[in-house]
Amino acid sequence: MEDTTRIEQSKFAVGPDGAESRGVDAGELPWAYGEDRITAIARDPDSAFLYWEVTDGGIAAARARLGPAGQDGWLDLRVYDTTGRDFDGTNANDYFDIRVERHDREYFVMIRRPTSTMHVEIGVRTHEGFFQPIARSGRAEFPRSSPSPDAHLEWMTVTSDDAPPCVAPYR
Repeated sequence: MEDTTRIEQSKFAVGPDGAESRGVDAGELPWAYGEDRITAIARDPDSAFLYWEVTDGGIAAARARLGPAGQDGWLDLRVYDTTGRDFDGTNANDYFDIRVERHDREYFVMIRRPTSTMHVEIGVRTHEGFFQPIARSGRAEFPRSSPSPDAHLEWMTVTSDDAPPCVAPYR
């Protein structure tokens, strides 16, 4: 084989010698990672995207903490408004609940509170209204829905003795 042919073929090699003939093993992404967790992401000034994973063990533990009423409990997303708070799980400005099913794994939620902050917990809720969390998200901060109130313009003139001759300084 000529050197130029070998060089051309090596451009497309994806691994050690012979690996390209076997192909790349893409593997499989797991359906779950076996962790109780929830993530909240501010999508725009009005909405957020939530995704989570809860294990059977996490659900059983939350139901056990609720006592006998927990056996009839359901999965629930509790969305907290924590604007201006160092949230500890008990000091939110307010909250609301969203019932979800066991097979659900993600949810878009409309908050409609620009410049606010939220946390979300997933847990088990009972008919009496008691709630036991399984996992809590980190803080999600919503951007403002208007232009910046700072309309001040500040101009700067940059000159240099080292600038190429084709570049004229700002006038």
